[in-house]
Amino acid sequence: MINGLNISLSGINAAKSKLDVAAVNIANSTVPEAKSLQSNNISQSSGSVPAGVSSNLSLSDNNINLEKEITDIISATASYKANIFAAKVQSEAEEELINTIL
Repeated sequence: MINGLNISLSGINAAKSKLDVAAVNIANSTVPEAKSLQSNNISQSSGSVPAGVSSNLSLSDNNINLEKEITDIISATASYKANIFAAKVQSEAEEELINTIL
């Protein structure tokens, strides 16, 4: 069951990385010829079970697109909320299991 919490935490960290990148890109959007920073999430697995996501940052050849950044913020926020909810449900299930055993 701990694996479920680790996966949720990994998703939360990936969403945070995406939010951080969007914030930097929006802050730099007024800089002429600024390049877009990208967060590339890479799925990691342990056997057949997804073990998490890691983020690699890179500069894009594209200029900053504010519409894309706002969309990324909305997407990352939804992902963050979903992973928080999954972690909460996992924690409650573990607590219920422990109470049933005791």
